[in-house]
Amino acid sequence: MVDVSGLPNRESLVFRNATVLTMDPQLGDLFDTDVWVKDGVIQAIGTKLDAPGARDVPSKNSILMPGLIDTHFHLWNSVFRGLITNAEPERGYFPVKRRMAPLFTPQDSYAAARFALAESLMAGMTTVVNWNHNLRSPADADANVRAQLDSGLRTRLAYGNPDALDKTQPMDMDDVLRARDQYAGADNRLDFGVALRGPTRTERSLMFREWEFARANNLPITMHMGGKRIDVGRYADLMEMYRDGLLGSDVQLVHAVDANDEEIAMFAETGTKISLSTMTEIDHMGIPPIGKLLDAGVITSLSMDTLAMPTNADMFAQMRGTLRIEHYRDENTKVDERAVLRMATVDGARDLGIHDQTGSLTVGKRADITSVSSRTLALTPAVDPLRTVVNCATAADIDRVVVDGRLLVDGGKPTFFDVGDIVDEARNTLSGLLNRAEWDILDTVGQA
Repeated sequence: MVDVSGLPNRESLVFRNATVLTMDPQLGDLFDTDVWVKDGVIQAIGTKLDAPGARDVPSKNSILMPGLIDTHFHLWNSVFRGLITNAEPERGYFPVKRRMAPLFTPQDSYAAARFALAESLMAGMTTVVNWNHNLRSPADADANVRAQLDSGLRTRLAYGNPDALDKTQPMDMDDVLRARDQYAGADNRLDFGVALRGPTRTERSLMFREWEFARANNLPITMHMGGKRIDVGRYADLMEMYRDGLLGSDVQLVHAVDANDEEIAMFAETGTKISLSTMTEIDHMGIPPIGKLLDAGVITSLSMDTLAMPTNADMFAQMRGTLRIEHYRDENTKVDERAVLRMATVDGARDLGIHDQTGSLTVGKRADITSVSSRTLALTPAVDPLRTVVNCATAADIDRVVVDGRLLVDGGKPTFFDVGDIVDEARNTLSGLLNRAEWDILDTVGQA
């Protein structure tokens, strides 16, 4: 058993008279519609629902949609926001990561993950993959799990290795199984996968050993592609991976920005999935072939990547960026607002293999719901609600978030934590790390 006493209880709630973007192809977009949630499950969707014992939630001025899904997020380095800049070589992303990663304690990992997950929740995300490529010990794994459970969100721990682990050294496979067996399924919200280094960062025989370990234990695999194709030593040889049998429906590749037509066809053939972080990719890697991936039937989802660049945990911005970048890449693209919202909901769930639980507002699925207010300046008027939400919504427009039947955000405010406490812990964590690094940057740059 895990302790979730800090979270609100699951309630019986009926959202009345809402605009509902179900993302269920059988239901479509609905107006003046009720959604009834009970025992963590969507019980009914319709008009003038009879929901005995449910608490009415007036939603005439709300647009409901499935909770947003982030399929790749490095929570551990979230506290580096503002520390990283390309203007100074020693403050580039990789130099900072290499300098600071070995200094992390389990408490630092907890604070960083809790901070990023809180921001994600307040921005309407209900599912997040904790893509941890600085997992330093079993105690560190436990701290990450605790932060994920305390967040109230639906999460996956993509169990990785300590940053810059030598390519001849294996990940801690024993502890992957220990953590999975101890925590998987906790509170209906937690599962596990593995973040593998792949062919450019692992000695070949070890790479096969780690891949075989994951597959033998039914652990979903995620792997960074690296940056651009010209980045020798980082960018994986996809044709070689295909010949070696490493691609498959249990594999997610991150940042496949340089995938060519032949490689995209290999993804489609093998069922390999793609996670794109377009806002960081356009800044550091290139323009991903979004429309080509979708046209080929490749399951393609969206993700934050990191807050360290700096960015913020805003899936609406990610959707807008994806849409704009694709229209720049191909002015005749078929990718529209509904397609990018699908990437952030239904296809995110399909990527993670949890589309039977979440990703659309469908009777029988878990109650993961994001609601934005249509009474804000940004969303008024909303003649076409879906297009307006994708193009105009921000985290400031979120009015309610429900995860697994718990109302975690109400009236735009969290129901179970104090934002100031999260902020203070994140700041103190960064200060402690900088002190241990003997880096007095806050004396020269400051901290607001």
